Amino acid sequence: MSDDARTTILVDEVADGVTRLTVHGPRTRGSLTPAAFDDMNTAIAAIDRSTRVVVLAGGDGTFCSGLDLATARDLPDWSVEDMFDLAERAGCMVLGLRGLPQPVVAAVDGPAIGAGLSLALAADIRIATPRARFAAAFVRVGMSGGDCGTSWLLPRLVGLSVATDLLLTGRTIDVDEAERIGLVSRVVEPADLDVTVQEVTTGLAGLGSLAVELTKQVVHANAGPTTLADAIALENRNQTMASRSSTFRDIVGGGP
Repeated sequence: MSDDARTTILVDEVADGVTRLTVHGPRTRGSLTPAAFDDMNTAIAAIDRSTRVVVLAGGDGTFCSGLDLATARDLPDWSVEDMFDLAERAGCMVLGLRGLPQPVVAAVDGPAIGAGLSLALAADIRIATPRARFAAAFVRVGMSGGDCGTSWLLPRLVGLSVATDLLLTGRTIDVDEAERIGLVSRVVEPADLDVTVQEVTTGLAGLGSLAVELTKQVVHANAGPTTLADAIALENRNQTMASRSSTFRDIVGGGP
């Protein structure tokens, strides 16, 4: 297979403190082979504290259309062990993105289908264009609608009722519906996507890294099963930590 006929993961520092992971597959609509799963996992694992913000994107007019068709066609003949290994490798991408201390911004300029939807859900902020489409398509090919973390992530973003609809039917939604149900936070024209993402990432990179990390941490922790008392206790712990940071001292206290 030639290089331009497969999906690769490009890693670029697009600005100071901003790392961009691009699902690059012009001829594959960003579909992922098992090797691409591994490439994504390697790229995520290599992100260190010099990165303040991560951007996840596809090429022009694309995002990620999930597992590539050639691999999907072979799956019925795979052993249980091989299938489980593939699921683990795919799930690691979502766990890795979700577990980054840095905020992750998804720039969705095309279909986010299957595992591609899962990658978008794992981001903290999703900015999309009218070319974006979203589907948890697993059930439409006879697989469980819960895959790559979708059954956990989607209800937390759009609510249980809407998530159940999308997971059971596997239907594709356009960007207008995605915005209405809260799946994406902003919709911009394709020509404005890069500028908008740059504005968001520049703003995030300019904030205190500890404040941003603790905010992401507390939102993720308290979105799960917890009580109000547990949520406030974690908030109080984080605020106490943040109030000792040099960023807080410089802004509020006027410096040392």
